[in-house]
Amino acid sequence: MSFAIAVNRRVHLNHEPSQRFTVMNILFKEPISQILTCCILIGSLTTRLDGAEALTEARMALAQWVEVEKTISSETKAWKEKKGLLQQMTEVAKSEVSLMKDELEDLKTEASRAEAQRTQLSKEHEAHVQVSAHVRQFLEVIEPRLESLLPKFPESLTEKLQPMMDRLSKLKEDKSGRLAARMQILVAAIAEIQRFDQVVTVSQTLITMPSGQTQEVSTIHFGLGASYFVSEDGLKSGFGGRLNGNWQWISQNSIAPEVKKAIAIADGRSVETGFISLPVTTQKTER
Repeated sequence: MSFAIAVNRRVHLNHEPSQRFTVMNILFKEPISQILTCCILIGSLTTRLDGAEALTEARMALAQWVEVEKTISSETKAWKEKKGLLQQMTEVAKSEVSLMKDELEDLKTEASRAEAQRTQLSKEHEAHVQVSAHVRQFLEVIEPRLESLLPKFPESLTEKLQPMMDRLSKLKEDKSGRLAARMQILVAAIAEIQRFDQVVTVSQTLITMPSGQTQEVSTIHFGLGASYFVSEDGLKSGFGGRLNGNWQWISQNSIAPEVKKAIAIADGRSVETGFISLPVTTQKTER
């Protein structure tokens, strides 16, 4: 085929149209010449067809190459964008990890602090339980003793203590205990007893006379050591004390003037100075 193409091209290039016609006439006169000529013509036609197909294939290949290049360029651009996004996400993730580490350290520190506080509170609770046990034991001893002393006190002191004792009884019935409230009441009651024992107290009160009659009288108490009463008309008087386990008033009308004088000095109605003689019982009293 190549030989035919070369012959055909030589004939085509070196002769004019009229000459080419003459040569072909000569060639076709012999059989071998006819075969060669056919080969030359077929080779020329085949060469032209192969060139067209090659051009088409080249164009298709070029188009495909262009598409591939476009695809590569598009993928490269997309990858760069994704890469930048991934880098940003990586930085954000690193920041979050760092923040979580800091928060974890803070939580560990807080947990340690909380554990220390829990330990401290546990110790304080144990100490509180021990103190509560001591307080409860103290109250169980003192409260009955204080209640037993009420009948032995003068009415003016008992009237002040009775509301406290009533409240104390209600708190004792409360199942929650309320030791602090009970202790406060007990301290207040003891303080009131001490205050009464340290001052001279003058008051108006109703007392039950030895005869069984109730009468309003003026009373004067020199602490818990000595107490006296006198009626308003000055006819009846006496002294009080703890006898047979309870507070009692004992009549002794002869001391009425002295009791009235003592009361007048104590409440400021008299400025007279001098000695006052009042009896003091020496009878053994129950404490």
